Amino acid sequence: MEMNFRVIMQLTAFLLAIGIIYNLLSSWDRKESATLVWITGIIMVLTFIVYQVVALFRAIQTLMHF
Repeated sequence: MEMNFRVIMQLTAFLLAIGIIYNLLSSWDRKESATLVWITGIIMVLTFIVYQVVALFRAIQTLMHF
């Protein structure tokens, strides 16, 4: 199965949802909640950047065949 951007974003959102549910069940303080959201956001941004770089290299590779 190819891991495309949509699948990775869905997995990230799922992990964030699990983290929020765990947060509510274990009653963390707000500082740790904000840290969880920040870490998830950074992971999503880095995933997007990596996906764009891979797409760029695939486009360059396709152009090299012509």
